[in-house]
Amino acid sequence: MHFDDALPVLVDLATGLFGESAFKKNLVLRDASGRLTFIIRDRIAQKARKQFDRKLSEALGSYVLIPSATPDELFDPSLNDDADVMYERVTVKDAIVKIGLVDRRIVGEDWNRPNFKAPISNIPIVTFFSCKGGVGRSTALAVAAAAFAEMNKNVLIFDFDLEAPGLGSLFLNAEEMPDFGALDYFVENGLGGVDDSFLASCVAPSPLTAGRGLVEVVPAVGRLSQAQPQNVIPKLGRAFLADTDGQGGTLTFLDQTRSLVSSMAQRRRY
Repeated sequence: MHFDDALPVLVDLATGLFGESAFKKNLVLRDASGRLTFIIRDRIAQKARKQFDRKLSEALGSYVLIPSATPDELFDPSLNDDADVMYERVTVKDAIVKIGLVDRRIVGEDWNRPNFKAPISNIPIVTFFSCKGGVGRSTALAVAAAAFAEMNKNVLIFDFDLEAPGLGSLFLNAEEMPDFGALDYFVENGLGGVDDSFLASCVAPSPLTAGRGLVEVVPAVGRLSQAQPQNVIPKLGRAFLADTDGQGGTLTFLDQTRSLVSSMAQRRRY
């Protein structure tokens, strides 16, 4: 049994024993290690549930956490609502079954959150995004920034491609690079927070555009990381970790991204 096999096996067993409505209300919970639990939120016969538990344990082995459980049995009332549910289509015996999945991860849970609401309502935010490199994303962004600057508009650019940065070197010469970048923000903010002087050290104006507007850039990595590349991978290993808000709450990577965008955007009119 491997990670890719586990979820289809569970779905196959559940639909076989509980019928086509097995996932009408019920969910699958996958923990940080990849182990699965069938979350019961609908009425299921006890005899069928016991049979399911036995067969799933035999089939999944180490990939089963608890074969089945209700939210109350797990003392997790959040499983009663759909706030953290994402929907997946699982192929089982040439048929596609739509299921609700709660995917608990140590890092990266922000991918499950459906919307990135603008942190500042009066500033338009545009995201240049692609799943593949080399398609002209950075070039398109540079052309757009130059066009807006020519129209007398100030533009603030963030490079959030932390693992394969490129906007910094595209917009800034080596001597114009700020000391820090977005990667440094995520690391330092997780330790003791950052102040205005640190934020000012994460952004630099670009000489690439000669328009009437200002183009400023927050690179993924700054000058100090470029001078000490051995520190980049250790920083990446910490950048995506959740932080605390000082009151016991959790600040995810997305929360911290929103905070960085908001803080930087308040420095001038963009």
